Amino acid sequence: MRAYDAATGELMAQSNPLEVLDDDSDRGNVYWGELHGHTEMSDGMGEYEAMFRHARDEGCQDFAAAADHACYFTDNEWEWMQDIANACNERGEFIALLGYEWAGRQGHRCIYARGRRLQLFRGMYEPESSLDVVYRHFHGDEGVVAGPHHTGANGRMEYHDRSIERFIEIYSMWGASDRLGAPKAPLFPGDHPLPALGFTGGGDCHEGKSGWTPDDPDGQGTALHGFARQLRYRSGLTAAVMPELRRRELIEALRDRRTYATTGARILLDFEVSGVAMGQKGESDEAEVEATVHAVTELARLEVIRDGEVVHAVEVDGLDAELEWDDPKPVGERAWYYLHVIQRDGEEAWSSPVWLREG
Repeated sequence: MRAYDAATGELMAQSNPLEVLDDDSDRGNVYWGELHGHTEMSDGMGEYEAMFRHARDEGCQDFAAAADHACYFTDNEWEWMQDIANACNERGEFIALLGYEWAGRQGHRCIYARGRRLQLFRGMYEPESSLDVVYRHFHGDEGVVAGPHHTGANGRMEYHDRSIERFIEIYSMWGASDRLGAPKAPLFPGDHPLPALGFTGGGDCHEGKSGWTPDDPDGQGTALHGFARQLRYRSGLTAAVMPELRRRELIEALRDRRTYATTGARILLDFEVSGVAMGQKGESDEAEVEATVHAVTELARLEVIRDGEVVHAVEVDGLDAELEWDDPKPVGERAWYYLHVIQRDGEEAWSSPVWLREG
């Protein structure tokens, strides 16, 4: 939907894209949120409860989580923080997810739970400074999900438990870590290759405002927190495909990789390979790629990435696009694909991958 000035014909505003599904459609709803914010409870600023209110009332988000550094708060504070998140959670209206960021010798991980309590591991505390300790406790727990905080900045991806670690924050204000040479290169590139997990988009905002980019373009005097001045990019968002707004569904979407990442624009996309839906595994000798995109502003380019390399790209115009492409290269023993969307204004989106014959 677009709004024009009646006198001049000038475009004044344009809505985010909206797709209406048939009653009998088996596709889930797309919900938007941001899962990586910090408050005064760790090394940020802003009240813990206010972060959830900002996400819901100002950020127009469907879900949010504070991922404060666990090493900063006491056991009693963590009990209080969980009570606050539980009180902010409204089934069917807004998901306030329990979570924190573990930081230790093996990088950073954001950990979330679908229940009302989450075991705390501080990371900077020596007995809990190893991911082995964390993942030994959570191993096989389907009510918990974890993922690395922006692989480019804090990758250390040689440490991994696939029963718990199900997503990667592919984009945040630090940059994009999908591949070397990406348009939004990370501030601190990592040394380890990107493993094939589900994709999320985040912020790492330390101002206590979920999904908010800490800049001050209009000179209004917004206080910036510490390292915020060196961040190059705007806060990202995560799109989660799920039947309804509740914690259980969001954790399952993260675990099942039914998510995709954007740089903040609420781009709608659908992606599958040989009939295998985004985020899922399949068995096929050939890769038949199909994608549909509804953009926020004019599209520029769609890219199909196989095993971390661009194997097909098309220049596109308009707000809507469809892509069909058959990979001439046989799948072989293993292959994974995802879709990269670029708008003319520089906003981007990354579908979670599809795996064919993935071990």
